[in-house]
Amino acid sequence: MPTFQSFSASIVIDGKPLDEYNVETSEADGITTVTCWIPSFAGKKYEVHWKDSICEKASKGRLYVDGTKCGSRVIEKRYRVAKKRGIRVSPTTLRPFEFFRLNLTDSDTSEMPCNVGQIELRLKYWLVDVNHPKKPKSFATRGLSIPTEQVFNEKAKKGIDHHTKFGDVVQVKPWHSGRPGKSDGDYFLHFRFRYRPLDVLRAHGIAPPAEPTASGSSSPRPMKRRRNSTEEDVKPISEEIIEVSDDEDPQTEIERLQARIEKLKAKRPGDNKRVKRESNVKREPELSSSGPVFIDST
Repeated sequence: MPTFQSFSASIVIDGKPLDEYNVETSEADGITTVTCWIPSFAGKKYEVHWKDSICEKASKGRLYVDGTKCGSRVIEKRYRVAKKRGIRVSPTTLRPFEFFRLNLTDSDTSEMPCNVGQIELRLKYWLVDVNHPKKPKSFATRGLSIPTEQVFNEKAKKGIDHHTKFGDVVQVKPWHSGRPGKSDGDYFLHFRFRYRPLDVLRAHGIAPPAEPTASGSSSPRPMKRRRNSTEEDVKPISEEIIEVSDDEDPQTEIERLQARIEKLKAKRPGDNKRVKRESNVKREPELSSSGPVFIDST
């Protein structure tokens, strides 16, 4: 999760934050910008979450998706998670954020804006009028307008395959306008999420390659089983069949089999080498000449 000091932000799908790649932090003109790449999945709705884990003072976050202003949230309490899951079109309706494939054409159209494929959250400190009483029944009456969906030229898309579509209208809880306030300085922090399809991120080395699967073409070749030392040292002996006849004299048969067994024993390596065991030999325990040994736990 991209962070700066006590602030953090993430893009969430189905309740889980997306992976972030190549997180970088830069500073220019008094504004700190945290930039990263995230995978986009066509047809998936997403939310933008952010929080301040210390919250020494209130802050206001304003969200821009593909360059479109999508509203704001004020954080007044520690660990309070601000969430934006769409653009409000009225106090009780919302159109959710959804990754979607670009509408492309071969005809000449407008140039691809530089902020398509980007989610940006801008933060600044906010002075809340604490003396102003809260009015739970006061709702904001204005909604935001939805931009017209654009069509882009195939050659001008500049490697961008997805954009954010505003989905079908859904009913939501009334939007409280909250207590009034004013800016406490300019924007000081930007979180910038650049999104592309996962396979595009992998092709450019931004995201790690896919893990091999058992059925996929990228599955590793089966490894040869490593033989243990016993298997490596002992050569296989060809199998020989010993036939036993019921008509032969038992004593003669026993002598013949014993002779055969002795002959087979002679073929086995190492049988002629006998190791004499030492008996009744006491071994003295070995002691360290330096005394007890201690392990430094630090």
